Amino acid sequence: VRLDKLTTYHTGLTTVQSLVQGVAVGTTVKIVHGDIATTIVPEGNRNERLDDAAALSTEGTNKFDADIGVMVGGGRLKAGFTVRNVTEPSFTITGTSDKMRLDRQMRLGVAVSFAEGWSAASDFDLTHNGPVEAPVRSFAAGTEGRLTRKIFVRSGFHLSTIGEARPSFSAGGSFAVMPA
Repeated sequence: VRLDKLTTYHTGLTTVQSLVQGVAVGTTVKIVHGDIATTIVPEGNRNERLDDAAALSTEGTNKFDADIGVMVGGGRLKAGFTVRNVTEPSFTITGTSDKMRLDRQMRLGVAVSFAEGWSAASDFDLTHNGPVEAPVRSFAAGTEGRLTRKIFVRSGFHLSTIGEARPSFSAGGSFAVMPA
């Protein structure tokens, strides 16, 4: 079985510009450092193969990339759109002509303030993400609000809209120690 490994590190500079009232565009220009390696290993269980991948010696290269986002808001409603890995940087596997690429990812989100101190939001992927054999397209929604001057609560859920849904749920709270 061929085992490929790509680890990336992103360093970027973000700028945001308001175009008109309620519309802002942000861009992160970044250098992506990719450490890549490949090897042939005997078939085995997944955990053993992950251990093999962790032990691989890698070679690194740097690529230019960018992320872009747009947010539109007015009153109680806000919407956002993001594109990640705009240039889809690819890294050549040492000793081969094969490449591993960071696929472009797009996401759309919306948030609404429905009562004083309370809001709800959701976002979903417009692209498939993850490995070819097990792609995901995420959807998430949640709400948060203020119970008292110092107590805040939040909850949400996440699932994939393709393949295995694998839903997850979360809840939490905060207490403001300092005067609010």
